[in-house]
Amino acid sequence: MKYCLKKAGPIRPIAGKNEAPMSVPVLIIAGFLGSGKTSLLRRLLPLCGEAGARPALIINEVGKVDVDGELLADLHAEQVKLVGGCVCCTLQAQLTDTVKDVLERRAGDIILIECSGLSNPLDVLGALSVPALLRQVAVSHIVCLLDAPRADKVLRVAEVAKAQVAAADLLVLNKVDLLPAGDRGEVEALVNGFAPQAERAWTSHGDLGHERLLKLLTDPAPVRAAVPPEQHHGHGEHALPASFCTAAFTLPLAVPPAAMARLLAALPDNVIRAKGFAHLAGEGWHVLHRVYDTVDITPLPGDPPQAGALLVCIGQHLKPEGLAEIIEEMLKSGDELMDG
Repeated sequence: MKYCLKKAGPIRPIAGKNEAPMSVPVLIIAGFLGSGKTSLLRRLLPLCGEAGARPALIINEVGKVDVDGELLADLHAEQVKLVGGCVCCTLQAQLTDTVKDVLERRAGDIILIECSGLSNPLDVLGALSVPALLRQVAVSHIVCLLDAPRADKVLRVAEVAKAQVAAADLLVLNKVDLLPAGDRGEVEALVNGFAPQAERAWTSHGDLGHERLLKLLTDPAPVRAAVPPEQHHGHGEHALPASFCTAAFTLPLAVPPAAMARLLAALPDNVIRAKGFAHLAGEGWHVLHRVYDTVDITPLPGDPPQAGALLVCIGQHLKPEGLAEIIEEMLKSGDELMDG
Protein backbone atom coordinates (compact mmCIF):
# COMPACT_ATOMS: atom_id res chain seq x y z
CA MET A 1 0.00 0.00 0.00
CA LYS A 2 1.11 3.59 -0.61
CA TYR A 3 0.50 6.40 1.84
CA CYS A 4 1.29 10.07 2.31
CA LEU A 5 4.55 10.40 4.27
CA LYS A 6 4.05 11.82 7.74
CA LYS A 7 5.72 15.14 8.42
CA ALA A 8 5.68 17.45 11.39
CA GLY A 9 2.14 18.61 12.07
CA PRO A 10 -0.81 18.46 14.44
CA ILE A 11 -0.86 14.71 15.17
CA ARG A 12 -4.05 13.41 16.76
CA PRO A 13 -3.43 11.80 20.19
CA ILE A 14 -3.72 8.04 20.55
CA ALA A 15 -6.03 6.77 23.26
CA GLY A 16 -4.37 5.28 26.34
CA LYS A 17 -5.10 1.87 27.83
CA ASN A 18 -8.00 3.07 29.93
CA GLU A 19 -9.39 5.54 27.41
CA ALA A 20 -12.05 4.96 24.76
CA PRO A 21 -10.53 4.87 21.25
CA MET A 22 -10.92 8.09 19.28
CA SER A 23 -13.27 8.14 16.32
CA VAL A 24 -11.62 8.22 12.91
CA PRO A 25 -12.65 11.46 11.15
CA VAL A 26 -14.47 11.15 7.83
CA LEU A 27 -14.51 13.94 5.26
CA ILE A 28 -17.32 13.66 2.68
CA ILE A 29 -16.74 15.40 -0.67
CA ALA A 30 -20.00 15.84 -2.63
CA GLY A 31 -21.20 17.79 -5.63
CA PHE A 32 -23.08 17.35 -8.88
CA LEU A 33 -21.51 16.06 -12.09
CA GLY A 34 -18.47 18.07 -13.14
CA SER A 35 -18.45 20.39 -10.12
CA GLY A 36 -14.73 19.90 -9.41
CA LYS A 37 -14.50 17.23 -6.68
CA THR A 38 -11.38 15.60 -8.12
CA SER A 39 -9.67 18.98 -8.52
CA LEU A 40 -10.26 19.67 -4.83
CA LEU A 41 -8.88 16.26 -3.85
CA ARG A 42 -5.76 16.83 -5.94
CA ARG A 43 -5.08 19.89 -3.77
CA LEU A 44 -6.13 18.26 -0.51
CA LEU A 45 -4.31 14.92 -0.58
CA PRO A 46 -0.76 16.33 -0.87
CA LEU A 47 -1.31 18.17 2.44
CA CYS A 48 -2.00 14.98 4.40
CA GLY A 49 1.64 14.63 5.43
CA GLU A 50 1.67 18.18 6.78
CA ALA A 51 -1.56 17.44 8.66
CA GLY A 52 0.00 14.34 10.19
CA ALA A 53 -2.64 12.09 8.61
CA ARG A 54 -2.58 8.91 6.52
CA PRO A 55 -5.58 9.20 4.19
CA ALA A 56 -7.79 6.36 3.06
CA LEU A 57 -9.70 7.49 -0.01
CA ILE A 58 -13.00 5.88 -1.00
CA ILE A 59 -14.07 6.81 -4.53
CA ASN A 60 -17.58 6.22 -5.85
CA GLU A 61 -18.24 6.23 -9.60
CA VAL A 62 -21.79 5.83 -10.87
CA GLY A 63 -20.45 4.11 -13.99
CA LYS A 64 -18.42 0.91 -14.15
CA VAL A 65 -15.17 2.68 -15.09
CA ASP A 66 -13.19 4.54 -12.43
CA VAL A 67 -11.78 7.66 -14.06
CA ASP A 68 -11.35 9.75 -10.90
CA GLY A 69 -9.24 7.09 -9.21
CA GLU A 70 -6.84 7.13 -12.16
CA LEU A 71 -6.56 10.91 -11.89
CA LEU A 72 -5.59 10.64 -8.21
CA ALA A 73 -3.32 7.59 -8.47
CA ASP A 74 -0.11 9.62 -8.61
CA LEU A 75 -0.85 11.11 -5.17
CA HIS A 76 -0.11 7.79 -3.44
CA ALA A 77 -3.10 7.54 -1.10
CA GLU A 78 -4.76 4.28 -0.08
CA GLN A 79 -7.68 3.94 -2.52
CA VAL A 80 -10.84 1.86 -2.46
CA LYS A 81 -13.13 2.11 -5.48
CA LEU A 82 -16.90 1.57 -5.48
CA VAL A 83 -18.15 1.56 -9.06
CA GLY A 84 -21.34 0.75 -10.93
CA GLY A 85 -23.81 2.58 -8.67
CA CYS A 86 -24.29 5.23 -5.99
CA VAL A 87 -23.09 4.85 -2.40
CA CYS A 88 -26.40 6.37 -1.35
CA CYS A 89 -28.46 3.44 -2.60
CA THR A 90 -27.24 0.38 -4.52
CA LEU A 91 -23.76 0.52 -2.95
CA GLN A 92 -24.77 1.78 0.51
CA ALA A 93 -24.16 -1.56 2.26
CA GLN A 94 -20.88 -1.93 0.36
CA LEU A 95 -19.80 1.50 1.62
CA THR A 96 -20.47 0.43 5.21
CA ASP A 97 -18.45 -2.76 4.69
CA THR A 98 -15.64 -0.83 3.00
CA VAL A 99 -15.31 1.58 5.92
CA LYS A 100 -15.27 -1.38 8.33
CA ASP A 101 -12.47 -2.94 6.30
CA VAL A 102 -10.45 0.30 6.28
CA LEU A 103 -10.78 0.48 10.07
CA GLU A 104 -9.86 -3.17 10.62
CA ARG A 105 -6.76 -2.83 8.43
CA ARG A 106 -5.89 0.52 10.01
CA ALA A 107 -5.37 1.70 6.46
CA GLY A 108 -5.68 5.38 7.35
CA ASP A 109 -6.35 7.72 10.24
CA ILE A 110 -8.63 9.94 8.17
CA ILE A 111 -11.16 8.67 5.61
CA LEU A 112 -12.09 10.78 2.61
CA ILE A 113 -15.17 9.77 0.61
CA GLU A 114 -15.58 11.19 -2.88
CA CYS A 115 -19.26 10.72 -3.68
CA SER A 116 -20.48 10.21 -7.21
CA GLY A 117 -22.07 13.27 -8.79
CA LEU A 118 -25.48 11.65 -8.37
CA SER A 119 -25.21 10.78 -4.66
CA ASN A 120 -27.06 12.34 -1.74
CA PRO A 121 -24.47 12.93 1.03
CA LEU A 122 -27.10 12.48 3.74
CA ASP A 123 -27.47 8.88 2.65
CA VAL A 124 -23.71 8.48 2.85
CA LEU A 125 -23.93 9.89 6.36
CA GLY A 126 -26.61 7.30 7.03
CA ALA A 127 -24.34 4.46 5.85
CA LEU A 128 -21.80 5.62 8.44
CA SER A 129 -24.41 5.72 11.21
CA VAL A 130 -25.01 1.98 11.52
CA PRO A 131 -24.34 0.61 15.05
CA ALA A 132 -21.13 -1.13 13.95
CA LEU A 133 -19.59 2.22 12.90
CA LEU A 134 -21.33 4.74 15.11
CA ARG A 135 -18.54 4.97 17.69
CA GLN A 136 -15.67 4.27 15.32
CA VAL A 137 -16.09 7.09 12.80
CA ALA A 138 -17.30 10.68 12.97
CA VAL A 139 -17.93 13.00 10.04
CA SER A 140 -15.83 16.14 10.32
CA HIS A 141 -17.27 17.92 7.27
CA ILE A 142 -19.61 17.52 4.35
CA VAL A 143 -18.08 19.63 1.59
CA CYS A 144 -20.25 20.29 -1.46
CA LEU A 145 -18.86 21.78 -4.65
CA LEU A 146 -21.20 23.67 -6.94
CA ASP A 147 -20.50 24.81 -10.50
CA ALA A 148 -21.10 28.52 -9.82
CA PRO A 149 -21.58 29.68 -13.44
CA ARG A 150 -24.24 26.98 -13.92
CA ALA A 151 -25.72 27.03 -10.42
CA ASP A 152 -29.26 27.80 -11.59
CA LYS A 153 -29.13 25.19 -14.36
CA VAL A 154 -27.62 22.51 -12.10
CA LEU A 155 -30.17 23.03 -9.34
CA ARG A 156 -32.99 22.66 -11.85
CA VAL A 157 -31.67 19.42 -13.36
CA ALA A 158 -32.25 17.11 -10.37
CA GLU A 159 -33.43 17.28 -6.80
CA VAL A 160 -30.25 15.47 -5.77
CA ALA A 161 -28.22 18.60 -6.60
CA LYS A 162 -30.35 20.58 -4.13
CA ALA A 163 -29.89 17.84 -1.52
CA GLN A 164 -26.12 18.00 -1.96
CA VAL A 165 -26.07 21.76 -1.36
CA ALA A 166 -28.46 21.56 1.59
CA ALA A 167 -26.37 18.87 3.31
CA ALA A 168 -23.12 20.86 3.23
CA ASP A 169 -21.49 22.66 6.12
CA LEU A 170 -18.92 23.99 3.63
CA LEU A 171 -20.27 25.03 0.23
CA VAL A 172 -17.54 25.55 -2.36
CA LEU A 173 -18.80 27.77 -5.18
CA ASN A 174 -16.34 26.63 -7.81
CA LYS A 175 -15.27 27.85 -11.26
CA VAL A 176 -15.63 31.49 -10.24
CA ASP A 177 -13.11 32.32 -12.97
CA LEU A 178 -15.89 31.54 -15.47
CA LEU A 179 -18.54 33.59 -13.64
CA PRO A 180 -19.09 37.29 -14.47
CA ALA A 181 -18.41 39.31 -11.32
CA GLY A 182 -21.85 40.86 -11.46
CA ASP A 183 -23.51 37.43 -11.18
CA ARG A 184 -22.12 36.54 -7.74
CA GLY A 185 -25.02 38.13 -5.91
CA GLU A 186 -27.52 36.10 -7.91
CA VAL A 187 -25.70 32.84 -7.14
CA GLU A 188 -25.43 33.77 -3.47
CA ALA A 189 -29.15 34.44 -3.27
CA LEU A 190 -29.91 31.15 -5.01
CA VAL A 191 -27.88 28.97 -2.65
CA ASN A 192 -29.17 30.86 0.39
CA GLY A 193 -32.49 29.16 -0.26
CA PHE A 194 -30.93 25.71 0.19
CA ALA A 195 -27.99 26.16 2.57
CA PRO A 196 -28.39 29.38 4.56
CA GLN A 197 -26.09 28.18 7.39
CA ALA A 198 -23.27 26.70 5.30
CA GLU A 199 -19.87 28.36 5.21
CA ARG A 200 -19.15 29.70 1.71
CA ALA A 201 -15.98 29.70 -0.34
CA TRP A 202 -15.57 31.04 -3.86
CA THR A 203 -12.88 29.12 -5.75
CA SER A 204 -11.33 28.33 -9.11
CA HIS A 205 -10.23 24.73 -9.72
CA GLY A 206 -11.15 23.83 -6.14
CA ASP A 207 -8.37 25.99 -4.69
CA LEU A 208 -9.48 26.81 -1.15
CA GLY A 209 -6.02 28.01 -0.21
CA HIS A 210 -3.43 26.23 1.91
CA GLU A 211 -4.77 27.13 5.34
CA ARG A 212 -8.41 26.24 4.61
CA LEU A 213 -7.43 22.95 2.98
CA LEU A 214 -5.25 22.05 5.95
CA LYS A 215 -8.07 22.92 8.33
CA LEU A 216 -10.34 20.41 6.55
CA LEU A 217 -7.84 17.69 7.44
CA THR A 218 -7.29 18.75 11.03
CA ASP A 219 -10.71 19.95 12.23
CA PRO A 220 -11.86 17.76 15.12
CA ALA A 221 -14.80 15.45 14.53
CA PRO A 222 -17.69 15.32 14.85
CA VAL A 223 -18.95 18.42 13.12
CA ARG A 224 -21.96 16.46 11.85
CA ALA A 225 -24.19 14.29 14.03
CA ALA A 226 -25.18 10.77 13.00
CA VAL A 227 -28.42 10.36 11.09
CA PRO A 228 -31.05 8.18 12.77
CA PRO A 229 -32.21 5.27 10.56
CA GLU A 230 -35.71 6.71 10.22
CA GLN A 231 -34.23 9.81 8.58
CA HIS A 232 -32.24 7.95 5.93
CA HIS A 233 -33.24 8.74 2.38
CA GLY A 234 -33.92 6.00 -0.11
CA HIS A 235 -32.61 6.48 -3.63
CA GLY A 236 -36.09 7.13 -4.94
CA GLU A 237 -36.81 9.62 -2.18
CA HIS A 238 -34.18 12.08 -3.32
CA ALA A 239 -35.81 12.19 -6.73
CA LEU A 240 -32.95 11.08 -8.94
CA PRO A 241 -34.52 10.71 -12.37
CA ALA A 242 -34.40 7.17 -13.74
CA SER A 243 -33.35 8.76 -17.03
CA PHE A 244 -29.78 9.30 -15.73
CA CYS A 245 -27.36 6.72 -17.11
CA THR A 246 -23.78 6.22 -18.24
CA ALA A 247 -22.13 4.88 -21.38
CA ALA A 248 -18.44 4.07 -21.90
CA PHE A 249 -16.60 3.89 -25.22
CA THR A 250 -13.12 2.65 -26.12
CA LEU A 251 -11.05 5.13 -28.13
CA PRO A 252 -8.27 4.30 -30.62
CA LEU A 253 -4.69 5.29 -29.95
CA ALA A 254 -3.06 8.32 -31.60
CA VAL A 255 -6.22 10.39 -32.01
CA PRO A 256 -5.56 13.74 -33.75
CA PRO A 257 -5.87 16.51 -31.11
CA ALA A 258 -8.27 18.59 -33.22
CA ALA A 259 -10.50 15.57 -33.83
CA MET A 260 -10.67 14.87 -30.09
CA ALA A 261 -11.73 18.44 -29.38
CA ARG A 262 -14.39 18.28 -32.10
CA LEU A 263 -15.64 14.95 -30.76
CA LEU A 264 -16.21 16.34 -27.27
CA ALA A 265 -17.88 19.46 -28.66
CA ALA A 266 -20.16 17.35 -30.88
CA LEU A 267 -21.66 15.34 -28.03
CA PRO A 268 -25.39 16.09 -27.63
CA ASP A 269 -26.73 18.39 -24.93
CA ASN A 270 -28.14 15.50 -22.87
CA VAL A 271 -24.53 14.47 -22.11
CA ILE A 272 -24.10 16.49 -18.93
CA ARG A 273 -20.65 15.12 -18.14
CA ALA A 274 -18.01 13.34 -20.18
CA LYS A 275 -14.58 12.28 -18.96
CA GLY A 276 -11.85 9.88 -19.87
CA PHE A 277 -8.40 9.48 -21.38
CA ALA A 278 -7.00 9.77 -24.90
CA HIS A 279 -3.59 9.24 -26.43
CA LEU A 280 -3.25 12.20 -28.77
CA ALA A 281 -1.07 11.89 -31.86
CA GLY A 282 2.31 13.48 -31.19
CA GLU A 283 1.25 14.72 -27.73
CA GLY A 284 0.87 11.67 -25.49
CA TRP A 285 -1.76 10.85 -22.87
CA HIS A 286 -4.37 13.47 -22.02
CA VAL A 287 -7.35 13.79 -19.69
CA LEU A 288 -10.69 14.51 -21.34
CA HIS A 289 -13.35 16.65 -19.68
CA ARG A 290 -16.64 18.03 -20.86
CA VAL A 291 -19.18 19.64 -18.51
CA TYR A 292 -22.30 20.72 -20.39
CA ASP A 293 -20.78 22.67 -23.31
CA THR A 294 -17.33 23.34 -21.81
CA VAL A 295 -14.50 21.20 -23.17
CA ASP A 296 -11.12 20.77 -21.48
CA ILE A 297 -8.24 18.54 -22.65
CA THR A 298 -5.12 18.54 -20.46
CA PRO A 299 -1.94 16.41 -20.19
CA LEU A 300 -2.32 13.42 -17.87
CA PRO A 301 -0.13 13.64 -14.76
CA GLY A 302 1.64 10.44 -13.78
CA ASP A 303 1.65 7.10 -15.55
CA PRO A 304 -0.57 6.05 -18.48
CA PRO A 305 -4.08 5.08 -17.31
CA GLN A 306 -4.69 1.42 -16.56
CA ALA A 307 -8.12 1.75 -18.15
CA GLY A 308 -6.56 2.74 -21.47
CA ALA A 309 -8.09 5.18 -23.97
CA LEU A 310 -11.78 5.64 -23.26
CA LEU A 311 -14.60 8.13 -22.91
CA VAL A 312 -17.34 7.90 -20.28
CA CYS A 313 -20.56 9.85 -20.87
CA ILE A 314 -23.05 10.61 -18.10
CA GLY A 315 -26.41 12.23 -18.75
CA GLN A 316 -30.12 11.81 -19.32
CA HIS A 317 -31.83 9.61 -21.90
CA LEU A 318 -28.51 8.62 -23.42
CA LYS A 319 -28.56 6.50 -26.57
CA PRO A 320 -25.27 4.57 -26.71
CA GLU A 321 -25.70 3.66 -30.37
CA GLY A 322 -26.12 7.31 -31.34
CA LEU A 323 -23.14 8.37 -29.25
CA ALA A 324 -21.02 5.63 -30.84
CA GLU A 325 -21.93 6.96 -34.29
CA ILE A 326 -20.91 10.50 -33.33
CA ILE A 327 -17.59 9.27 -31.93
CA GLU A 328 -16.86 7.18 -35.02
CA GLU A 329 -17.76 10.04 -37.36
CA MET A 330 -15.60 12.60 -35.55
CA LEU A 331 -12.60 10.26 -35.40
CA LYS A 332 -13.02 9.34 -39.06
CA SER A 333 -13.01 13.01 -40.05
CA GLY A 334 -9.81 13.44 -38.04
CA ASP A 335 -8.14 10.56 -39.91
CA GLU A 336 -9.14 12.08 -43.23
CA LEU A 337 -7.60 15.42 -42.25
CA MET A 338 -4.34 13.70 -41.29
CA ASP A 339 -4.30 11.75 -44.58
CA GLY A 340 -4.84 14.96 -46.47
